[in-house]
Amino acid sequence: MSIYVGSAKQYNIFLAGVEIPEVYVGAAKIYPEAPPAVTTHPVSVTATDGDNFTMTAAATGSTPLGMQWFEIIPGGSWAAISGQTTTTLTHQATLARDQASYMCRFTDLYGQYTDTNSAILTAVPAAFSATGGTITDVGGFRYHTFTASGDFEVVSGVGDVEFLLVGGGGGAGSGGGGAGGHLPGAQAGMTVGVFPAVVGAGGAGGDNPGGASTFNGLSGDGGGAGGFGVGGNGGSGGGGQSNDGTAGGTGVAGQGFAGGVGASNTGNNYGGAGGGASAIGGNGRKSSPYGGGHGGDGLAWLDGVVRAGGGGGYGSYSAATPGEPGAGGGGTGGNNSNGTDGVPNTGGGGGGSSSTGKAGGSGIVIVRYAFTP
Repeated sequence: MSIYVGSAKQYNIFLAGVEIPEVYVGAAKIYPEAPPAVTTHPVSVTATDGDNFTMTAAATGSTPLGMQWFEIIPGGSWAAISGQTTTTLTHQATLARDQASYMCRFTDLYGQYTDTNSAILTAVPAAFSATGGTITDVGGFRYHTFTASGDFEVVSGVGDVEFLLVGGGGGAGSGGGGAGGHLPGAQAGMTVGVFPAVVGAGGAGGDNPGGASTFNGLSGDGGGAGGFGVGGNGGSGGGGQSNDGTAGGTGVAGQGFAGGVGASNTGNNYGGAGGGASAIGGNGRKSSPYGGGHGGDGLAWLDGVVRAGGGGGYGSYSAATPGEPGAGGGGTGGNNSNGTDGVPNTGGGGGGSSSTGKAGGSGIVIVRYAFTP
């Protein structure tokens, strides 16, 4: 039997020419071999959340050597990792394990063990990635544009998003249709999941409001209907009917403005215009230049595009100036004829017209986040 002090062999013990296999000094067991000696220590690693990482260790000693990997998560205690009993640790990186430490314990035939140095896992978030809508990359941002309802699905990572909701524009009567509500928003730390994006329809011509666009619990309200009477309330208000003093509808605070007031003069009628995202709709004009009201202008979002313009009001005779559309997709008012529809996917209000009025433009939902290809 060999006697060791630490890892240094001191002498062998024999009795009657036969080596003694096991000796105790008091309660202390004297081992016949040195404890395992580590030849390879694990090395700290960085891994992405959700990916597997590996660490490797090696040792020499009395075979067969048993191996067991241990883990300590910050604030916890060392614990054996189930099933990790080879020289290579394969484990999943998670953000909960960030800065966790790992070591391997080698145990020899006699129960002696030696631990490796510990190594640290640095777990980093997965890159933010999502699907849904039409995807474009512009100026360091990735845009998901929904011109029809669909799902924005975060498939990996955690990210901060910005978004725009524009409701469908209101359909027109003789008053111009109000623009759909223009509502920007943001969400910090959006995580993996499915987020429905609902795109509001434009209101049909003839005093019909637009539909709401919704995303992440928020709603860009549909535009108010242009009046064959008082203008409808909505994201932006619809213009009042082409009768003197007929009021326009109100807009939703933070989304749009009120519609204009209708007017008449010596048998000629001039519809109020629909409100827009940045301005009220113009009143019907019963003095020169006669005509329907000018649609309230829309508003530019972070992408620089102006949307949610109000529809122009109707003028009842051929010499009247048509109610101009609000910038951002509003329809033109008619002058003794029908006007034009609001532009699709702008939330523009429909142009005021003599009979049924014109339709509002459908809404849109846009989501964007910082992106590096």
